[in-house]
Amino acid sequence: MTKEEFPNRGDAFRHRSRRFIVVWLLGALFPIIATRVARADLLARHIDQSQYFICHQRDEWIYNVISTVGDGPPRKKTQRCQIGAEIQVNGKRYFRRMTDGQCTSLVRRDSTGVYSLEQPAKPEPDEQRIIAEERIASFPLKIGNTWLGNKYAPPVTMTLLGVETVRINAALYRKCIRIERRQANMPNMVEEEWEAPAVGMIKRVVRYSGGGKITLTLKQYKPGK
Repeated sequence: MTKEEFPNRGDAFRHRSRRFIVVWLLGALFPIIATRVARADLLARHIDQSQYFICHQRDEWIYNVISTVGDGPPRKKTQRCQIGAEIQVNGKRYFRRMTDGQCTSLVRRDSTGVYSLEQPAKPEPDEQRIIAEERIASFPLKIGNTWLGNKYAPPVTMTLLGVETVRINAALYRKCIRIERRQANMPNMVEEEWEAPAVGMIKRVVRYSGGGKITLTLKQYKPGK
């Protein structure tokens, strides 16, 4: 064996060592990657819908609202929303949803989704003069699911984009579902909403053409009964 063969043997040994390390790393990382993919797939296929869009009488949310139009200064205010008393409409059980003390809509929840009836500013005495019911969430909750609202023409397309962790000031909300709303005849207007389990809507962002924007973020939540 000549001296020239020793460097070649060394190169072969190093090559086999590197290949062994790569194979070992792949073998070690594969179960971790497979587990994370499986968990993500499970989450995409099933979200515990019992934790979302819950309506209890006297639930209350207080939001910070910031609105901007063009280059103008931001306008700030607070908005108070509550779940009020029950009401029967066409044989269905709804809760009144109050905004700043005025009933603005009626909401109900069943096994197929969450529905809303818009309440006129000056309702009739029997409170039956209601605009068409709109589906605001479709069950089962699944990432990528799309459904249509029927309150407007053309209807609004709603999509469940994902599950996220959202921080608002010092509060951290986990497993929030993110829903996007778009309307075909208003392509430059996009509305996004984040719904936290056992809390409700914690954030909403509406973007308009020309740079207009409205942002609501949860300041305080008080559960009802």
